[in-house]
Amino acid sequence: MIVGLLVVGCSHGQTEPDAGEDAADAFDAGDDGETARDDGGDSGDPGDFGAGDGDGGDVNGDGDGSGSPYWPWCPEASEYVGEDWPVFVEVTENAVYCGTFYEMRTLEEEYRTKSRLRLIPGTYALPLENGTYPFFLPHCFEFIQVGEQPLPEGVGEIRANHSADPPGTMYRWFITQLMRDATGQVWTFEANLRVYLENEDTFTISGDYGDPWDRTYHGFMLCKDDCQSWVDNRRFASCHYDTATPQKHTVTFDGGSIELFIRMGQSDASTEPALFHFGSGTLDGTAFSQDDYYKLIYNPEHHHFSRDFIVLFDNPISSACGLKVQNLDPWNDDPAGRVALVRCDLSEIGERQVTEELFEILR
Repeated sequence: MIVGLLVVGCSHGQTEPDAGEDAADAFDAGDDGETARDDGGDSGDPGDFGAGDGDGGDVNGDGDGSGSPYWPWCPEASEYVGEDWPVFVEVTENAVYCGTFYEMRTLEEEYRTKSRLRLIPGTYALPLENGTYPFFLPHCFEFIQVGEQPLPEGVGEIRANHSADPPGTMYRWFITQLMRDATGQVWTFEANLRVYLENEDTFTISGDYGDPWDRTYHGFMLCKDDCQSWVDNRRFASCHYDTATPQKHTVTFDGGSIELFIRMGQSDASTEPALFHFGSGTLDGTAFSQDDYYKLIYNPEHHHFSRDFIVLFDNPISSACGLKVQNLDPWNDDPAGRVALVRCDLSEIGERQVTEELFEILR
């Protein structure tokens, strides 16, 4: 097997997947209504999973045109609950966040927990004085299984804990909102907003990736029960990571090849944030490419020392719904990379022999 490491310019070609005349409808949400899908987002940027997916209309295309213009179950901006406070957050149309990996999960668990958070666009007042207040920031979640997402229940609270930091102020708000799903299961949504302001009275939340050393930070988490139980905790981060370091794994195997694109962030201690945003290649002579958040599955070990992927096809190829690629790393350590064909339930059909692995940092 051949292995290698390159640092190259940041560019890559894209090929459209072969739809095929006998394509199965395993991924077509329109047939069974079970799986949330935003195929063919309009952002024009592979891997931009945010507002480009149906933004400006029904995000998953199955609403009735009434109420919120986003997912049908989303609240209106007018449902905000707060007071006449003098500090404001402007939530933009791009404030969509994608559920990110958790290194203790398996690839199969990553798939089941895929979800997105949308903050409803608007300008909302936030408390200036330290203390705890009734509060509701309009938001909604999309789960990979439509109908399983929890909905806000009642009014939550916001806790302000600001401190002087001349010449400005370090503002901190902690938002907690009780939620409940259709089965009656309780969930908790937590948001942590931190921003440094001098003379300004407004800041923006726009779905961007933030530098971990920046004084502005926005963190979002959804937890089954509460966020201390760790039964099912889901963290949400940028859906595009535009300013992060682009990386690519290329794996050649018996019957094809695959390219896996990651945008890698930075961290001062914990595992680096990252986004698996695009996959493409060929299998048995049929080309495929994928930039759908729900069909790109990623789970690394600590600090991404080893990396596992699944790319699900839009239409089956060689009786497979996707490719599983495991044990990749930037240093060509053992064990060697592994490729397997998977069914739509992610169970394996068979393994393909890997003949070459290449890792590149794209600059």
